Amino acid sequence: MQVDRHQEIRDTIDRSLVGAASRQEEQTLREHFLTCAPCQEYLNASHRAIAGLGGFSFEVSPDLHGKVLAALTLRAQQLETSRIERRPMLWSYLAALVLTVAGSLAAARFSGFAGAVFHIEPAPLHIGLVALWIVPSFCFCLLFPILHRLSAGWMNEKGLSQ
Repeated sequence: MQVDRHQEIRDTIDRSLVGAASRQEEQTLREHFLTCAPCQEYLNASHRAIAGLGGFSFEVSPDLHGKVLAALTLRAQQLETSRIERRPMLWSYLAALVLTVAGSLAAARFSGFAGAVFHIEPAPLHIGLVALWIVPSFCFCLLFPILHRLSAGWMNEKGLSQ
Protein backbone atom coordinates (compact mmCIF):
# COMPACT_ATOMS: atom_id res chain seq x y z
CA MET A 1 0.00 0.00 0.00
CA GLN A 2 1.48 3.33 -1.08
CA VAL A 3 1.22 6.25 1.31
CA ASP A 4 0.52 9.67 -0.19
CA ARG A 5 3.18 11.94 1.30
CA HIS A 6 1.10 15.04 0.63
CA GLN A 7 -1.89 13.55 2.49
CA GLU A 8 0.38 12.93 5.48
CA ILE A 9 1.54 16.54 5.31
CA ARG A 10 -2.06 17.80 5.09
CA ASP A 11 -2.94 15.72 8.16
CA THR A 12 0.05 17.19 9.97
CA ILE A 13 -1.04 20.70 8.92
CA ASP A 14 -4.48 20.02 10.39
CA ARG A 15 -2.92 18.82 13.65
CA SER A 16 -0.64 21.87 13.80
CA LEU A 17 -3.58 24.24 13.32
CA VAL A 18 -5.24 22.85 16.45
CA GLY A 19 -1.96 22.78 18.37
CA ALA A 20 -1.61 18.99 18.39
CA ALA A 21 1.55 18.66 16.26
CA SER A 22 4.87 17.81 17.86
CA ARG A 23 8.00 19.94 17.43
CA GLN A 24 9.40 17.35 15.03
CA GLU A 25 6.22 17.53 12.92
CA GLU A 26 6.40 21.33 12.90
CA GLN A 27 10.02 21.15 11.69
CA THR A 28 9.03 18.63 8.98
CA LEU A 29 6.30 21.03 7.80
CA ARG A 30 8.71 23.98 7.56
CA GLU A 31 11.14 21.89 5.51
CA HIS A 32 8.37 20.56 3.26
CA PHE A 33 6.93 24.03 2.58
CA LEU A 34 10.26 25.12 1.09
CA THR A 35 9.78 22.74 -1.85
CA CYS A 36 6.00 22.08 -2.11
CA ALA A 37 3.65 24.78 -3.35
CA PRO A 38 0.41 22.66 -3.17
CA CYS A 39 0.91 21.97 0.53
CA GLN A 40 1.77 25.60 1.14
CA GLU A 41 -1.49 26.56 -0.62
CA TYR A 42 -3.39 24.05 1.57
CA LEU A 43 -1.94 25.74 4.66
CA ASN A 44 -2.93 29.20 3.37
CA ALA A 45 -6.46 28.03 2.52
CA SER A 46 -6.80 26.52 5.99
CA HIS A 47 -5.68 29.79 7.60
CA ARG A 48 -8.23 31.72 5.51
CA ALA A 49 -11.01 29.31 6.53
CA ILE A 50 -10.13 29.68 10.21
CA ALA A 51 -9.96 33.47 9.88
CA GLY A 52 -13.36 33.46 8.19
CA LEU A 53 -14.86 31.47 11.03
CA GLY A 54 -13.36 33.89 13.56
CA GLY A 55 -15.59 36.69 12.25
CA PHE A 56 -18.72 34.53 12.47
CA SER A 57 -21.04 35.45 15.33
CA PHE A 58 -24.71 35.65 16.10
CA GLU A 59 -26.91 37.06 18.82
CA VAL A 60 -28.86 34.80 21.13
CA SER A 61 -31.72 35.90 23.30
CA PRO A 62 -30.69 35.81 26.97
CA ASP A 63 -33.90 33.90 27.76
CA LEU A 64 -32.90 31.11 25.38
CA HIS A 65 -30.16 29.82 27.68
CA GLY A 66 -32.61 29.54 30.59
CA LYS A 67 -35.25 27.87 28.44
CA VAL A 68 -32.78 25.31 27.13
CA LEU A 69 -31.55 24.47 30.63
CA ALA A 70 -35.12 24.20 31.92
CA ALA A 71 -36.10 21.89 29.05
CA LEU A 72 -33.04 19.70 29.62
CA THR A 73 -33.71 19.53 33.37
CA LEU A 74 -37.35 18.59 32.77
CA ARG A 75 -36.40 15.87 30.28
CA ALA A 76 -33.79 14.47 32.68
CA GLN A 77 -36.42 14.31 35.44
CA GLN A 78 -38.88 12.58 33.10
CA LEU A 79 -36.28 10.00 32.12
CA GLU A 80 -35.37 9.38 35.77
CA THR A 81 -39.04 8.98 36.72
CA SER A 82 -39.56 6.64 33.78
CA ARG A 83 -36.55 4.56 34.84
CA ILE A 84 -37.81 4.35 38.42
CA GLU A 85 -41.34 3.39 37.28
CA ARG A 86 -39.97 0.50 35.19
CA ARG A 87 -38.61 -1.32 38.25
CA PRO A 88 -42.05 -2.38 39.57
CA MET A 89 -43.02 -3.41 36.05
CA LEU A 90 -39.93 -5.61 35.83
CA TRP A 91 -40.65 -7.25 39.18
CA SER A 92 -44.28 -7.79 38.17
CA TYR A 93 -43.17 -9.39 34.92
CA LEU A 94 -40.72 -11.67 36.70
CA ALA A 95 -43.38 -12.66 39.26
CA ALA A 96 -45.85 -13.47 36.48
CA LEU A 97 -43.23 -15.51 34.67
CA VAL A 98 -42.31 -17.49 37.83
CA LEU A 99 -45.98 -18.11 38.65
CA THR A 100 -46.65 -19.22 35.08
CA VAL A 101 -43.76 -21.66 35.12
CA ALA A 102 -44.70 -22.96 38.59
CA GLY A 103 -48.36 -23.31 37.61
CA SER A 104 -47.48 -25.06 34.37
CA LEU A 105 -45.16 -27.49 36.15
CA ALA A 106 -47.74 -28.17 38.85
CA ALA A 107 -50.49 -28.71 36.29
CA ALA A 108 -48.25 -31.07 34.32
CA ARG A 109 -47.24 -32.93 37.49
CA PHE A 110 -50.80 -33.42 38.77
CA SER A 111 -52.41 -34.07 35.40
CA GLY A 112 -51.93 -37.83 35.91
CA PHE A 113 -53.83 -37.61 39.19
CA ALA A 114 -56.65 -35.61 37.57
CA GLY A 115 -56.75 -38.11 34.68
CA ALA A 116 -57.16 -41.00 37.11
CA VAL A 117 -59.91 -39.24 39.06
CA PHE A 118 -61.88 -38.24 35.93
CA HIS A 119 -60.98 -41.34 33.88
CA ILE A 120 -59.27 -39.42 31.09
CA GLU A 121 -56.49 -40.84 28.96
CA PRO A 122 -53.08 -39.20 29.64
CA ALA A 123 -52.32 -38.19 26.00
CA PRO A 124 -55.49 -36.08 25.43
CA LEU A 125 -55.12 -34.63 28.92
CA HIS A 126 -51.55 -33.48 28.19
CA ILE A 127 -52.60 -32.01 24.83
CA GLY A 128 -55.46 -30.12 26.49
CA LEU A 129 -53.15 -28.94 29.26
CA VAL A 130 -50.60 -27.61 26.79
CA ALA A 131 -53.24 -26.03 24.51
CA LEU A 132 -55.44 -24.51 27.20
CA TRP A 133 -53.01 -23.64 30.00
CA ILE A 134 -49.30 -23.65 29.20
CA VAL A 135 -49.27 -21.98 25.76
CA PRO A 136 -51.74 -19.18 26.66
CA SER A 137 -49.90 -18.54 29.95
CA PHE A 138 -46.54 -18.17 28.25
CA CYS A 139 -48.04 -16.00 25.51
CA PHE A 140 -49.45 -13.70 28.17
CA CYS A 141 -46.05 -13.55 29.87
CA LEU A 142 -44.44 -12.59 26.58
CA LEU A 143 -47.00 -9.82 26.07
CA PHE A 144 -46.76 -8.54 29.65
CA PRO A 145 -43.70 -6.29 29.05
CA ILE A 146 -45.49 -4.32 26.34
CA LEU A 147 -48.57 -3.65 28.44
CA HIS A 148 -46.99 -0.47 29.78
CA ARG A 149 -46.37 0.76 26.24
CA LEU A 150 -50.00 0.17 25.38
CA SER A 151 -51.20 1.96 28.49
CA ALA A 152 -52.42 5.54 28.66
CA GLY A 153 -49.52 6.47 30.98
CA TRP A 154 -46.90 5.69 28.34
CA MET A 155 -48.94 7.44 25.66
CA ASN A 156 -49.17 10.58 27.83
CA GLU A 157 -45.45 10.36 28.67
CA LYS A 158 -44.54 10.34 24.98
CA GLY A 159 -47.10 13.00 24.08
CA LEU A 160 -49.02 10.66 21.78
CA SER A 161 -52.48 10.95 23.31
CA GLN A 162 -54.91 13.67 22.39
